[in-house]
Amino acid sequence: MKTLTRRELARTLRDAHGGLSLAESRELLDATLATIEEGLLAEGKVKVRGFGTFELRRRQRRTTRHPATAEPVEVPELLTVRFRQGGGFFPR
Repeated sequence: MKTLTRRELARTLRDAHGGLSLAESRELLDATLATIEEGLLAEGKVKVRGFGTFELRRRQRRTTRHPATAEPVEVPELLTVRFRQGGGFFPR
């Protein structure tokens, strides 16, 4: 699995759209990600047509065991983001 950094994504945007500078492509990427984040915080769900859906999910508080000591550990409730790919994500 390849991990992409924001810098690599910005370079890809710049290369795909020759008129953009690296700074402009970084601003575009940051604005896009900020818009998704704001939508998640406000609505709990963001749909990007042809790409997929980002959704906030609440994970319940639970007790688990520490792998090294086997002692019980409380894991607090937390919010996570779930991504479900859209129908047009992969070409058929």
